[in-house]
This record gives sequence, structure tokens and C-alpha cells, in this order.
Amino acid sequence: MLRLHYTPGTAGMAPHAALAVANADYTLALVTEDEAGNRPAEYFALNPWGQVPTLEDGDLILTES
Repeated sequence: MLRLHYTPGTAGMAPHAALAVANADYTLALVTEDEAGNRPAEYFALNPWGQVPTLEDGDLILTES
């Protein structure tokens, strides 16, 4: 199953819309930020640039929308 990591108000809307229109089987994973706007270290392990969106499909990780 696909997993889309997103943050509201970012470029995650385009891939989210594409997944919905394609009727793909996917889940959403909210990437939270602390008060200073920093994303969690666990997310940087997935996407070294820390940007959203990130799409996971098994071992495949796409970091550009």
C-alpha cells in the first residue's frame, strides 16, 4: 500500500489529489512540526531534506512531487 507523508498547506495536495483521482489504495501520514517549525528526526531518516510530500511504496521512496 502507498503511504503519503504530508503537511497541510504544502505541495502534498497535488500527489494526494492524483492518488484520489486514480482511486489508489493509500494512507496518509501527517508530518508534525514542533513550535519552531522543525520536523521530527524520524522523518529526516525517511527524507534527508525534511521536505514534504514523501511517498512510500515498499522500499521505493519518492521525495519530489
